[in-house]
Amino acid sequence: MLKILNYDGTEEIEIEKSLSQHDLKKTLVNEWTPYFDCFKCGRKSYCKYSENRTGTDYLYNEVQCGVVKSFIEEYIDISATEFETLSETSKNEFLLGLYYLSKFVFDSENYVGAFQQRGFINEMYTEQVANGLLGLATDIRISLQRACEHLKQVDFTRAQRLMILVEGASEKEFIEQYSKLELGFIGSVYVESYDGKDNRDKKKIFQLINHFKSKGFKVLMQIDKDGKDINLNQHVQSGLFDHNDYFAFSEDLENTYPNELIAECLEEFGSNSEAVLERLSTTRASGVTLYTHLKEIVEWLPPKPLFAKKMANLVSQYDLVNRGDCEHLELVKFLKFISEHSLKI
Repeated sequence: MLKILNYDGTEEIEIEKSLSQHDLKKTLVNEWTPYFDCFKCGRKSYCKYSENRTGTDYLYNEVQCGVVKSFIEEYIDISATEFETLSETSKNEFLLGLYYLSKFVFDSENYVGAFQQRGFINEMYTEQVANGLLGLATDIRISLQRACEHLKQVDFTRAQRLMILVEGASEKEFIEQYSKLELGFIGSVYVESYDGKDNRDKKKIFQLINHFKSKGFKVLMQIDKDGKDINLNQHVQSGLFDHNDYFAFSEDLENTYPNELIAECLEEFGSNSEAVLERLSTTRASGVTLYTHLKEIVEWLPPKPLFAKKMANLVSQYDLVNRGDCEHLELVKFLKFISEHSLKI
């Protein structure tokens, strides 16, 4: 049996695998296309699907949103042949992707429409709700990200799978933990370690990247500069990957963590957060790592992979990637680097 989500996304509904293209479209449209009073949409005056009420030029009938209906029908039409060749698992992934795309279409249509007609927001909403509209962009983004996550699992809607090669176990643990969280910021990303800076030679990288590229992966790379300039031009010039496909930390992952989050994380392991913050505010001697700098004043330093996992939880909890005051953080730039690639299905 195939399964689709109900309109609210709270329940699964079973549908017959043998539905015709016509019946599948009808089923999805009826479940996912809301009835809507076009008076509440900022596009009403020029949308070809809006219907004026008889005898008025400003009131509208409540109809199924024609934009969403048309989107679902057209999406099924252009996918029908390939859809039939999919396994049941892939069909369900496709239908989940289409569900979130239909949510994205409806929400983005209304969101943009609300700003198209001057005065519409103030007339339709209280000041509190009107201001709240600005934050709805996050919900729209999440719907699109979830759509991409599912459609990346389907052969004919996927361009490439994404693989990121990282220096060590900490980076691998951090990304994998962060990608599991409900924010959906990164989505489905495979992570592999190239086992430290000593293995960063041309031959090692060449073998790893070509191995994963041969399996259909788009390969990214994270490196640590460790205070030195690392020249990867040979790999770029050879066509192994592009300049935009690698991200270099100025030092290493641990040094990208915000001090406040480091203190909160270590407090969980018995350290005094104020003492940690005070220590972090002091200048480190050249070549002294973060761990060495903290060693004398903390109760216990967890292994780096465990530390990374806990930090991923905190970064998610405080939603750093969506905060304007955190845009400058190297860690946020790194996460956005991965996200920009992961959403390219």
